[in-house]
Amino acid sequence: MVENNKQELAELAKDMKRAKEDWLVAERFFSEVTEPELIDQAIYRLQEAERRYMYLWKKMREKEFNSQSELVQSQLVKDVGDSYDD
Repeated sequence: MVENNKQELAELAKDMKRAKEDWLVAERFFSEVTEPELIDQAIYRLQEAERRYMYLWKKMREKEFNSQSELVQSQLVKDVGDSYDD
């Protein structure tokens, strides 16, 4: 189960990297757009990219917390098992 969590975290990290790159591209587009017809599109793209990154960041934090909780829990179970062996 721990290996699966590591794999999920690695995949999530790749998604976050892509989302951050998309956010930077959207910021650049927003700062460079000059045509009034494209300003709304630039705002929408910027907001969408920011929300996606923040969603993934929150998901990553939750996964990391759950992963750490599972490690602590498995260590506690191991420690309790070891104490019965004595």
